Amino acid sequence: MKRDVSDLVNRVAYGGERIILTSRGKPKAALVSIDDLERLRRTEDADRPPLSQIDSLVDLVAAIRRLPPGRDTYEPPRASLAAALLGQPADPSFDLETWQAEWARVEAEMRRIEAEDAAGEQTA
Repeated sequence: MKRDVSDLVNRVAYGGERIILTSRGKPKAALVSIDDLERLRRTEDADRPPLSQIDSLVDLVAAIRRLPPGRDTYEPPRASLAAALLGQPADPSFDLETWQAEWARVEAEMRRIEAEDAAGEQTA
């Protein structure tokens, strides 16, 4: 069984095959290469603008919250957050404490990802 799975994975990874797994004749899952997965992710994201092109701070926060967690969605900063905030009109419903707590969580996650990447580079 393990050898069979290994063979299927190699056929997908190196042979470019796409394998449909079925149960009782019904498709249940697929084995696809990482390249196919990345293409699929890019097409899923094609209908959403990149975070760098979102004008409203509210829309940007909403877009960030819709992103799934993980390394694939992390983008290094390209501009100053302070400059972006200064360009925004005042919002009476904006809660600075909530925003700061959320930002602290985001920064902690970015530090965790960077630490994982650094640890992975050291072992490679």
